[in-house]
Amino acid sequence: MTDFIKTDDGDMKVTRIDPTKVVQAYSGRPGCQCGCRGKYTKNPTSIKRMVNNAMKTDSVYIDRNGIAYVMPDGDRGTQYAFYFKED
Repeated sequence: MTDFIKTDDGDMKVTRIDPTKVVQAYSGRPGCQCGCRGKYTKNPTSIKRMVNNAMKTDSVYIDRNGIAYVMPDGDRGTQYAFYFKED
């Protein structure tokens, strides 16, 4: 399960991600997500590690397509995206 709260500015902030509900995850440098600046994985161990790292940032949001993401400020930090199983 993924839990989130609506912030005062209308964003949906993620408070918890269940790694077993993630089917694919992306981790890389900010910018393009085609794979040139990072990698995609479907490995459960890697997904769990990425979820744990992302949740430490306290800046995980979910978009209207149901993708949870972390977008760091500027060109530093790691960008994450989590794609969930459809129920």
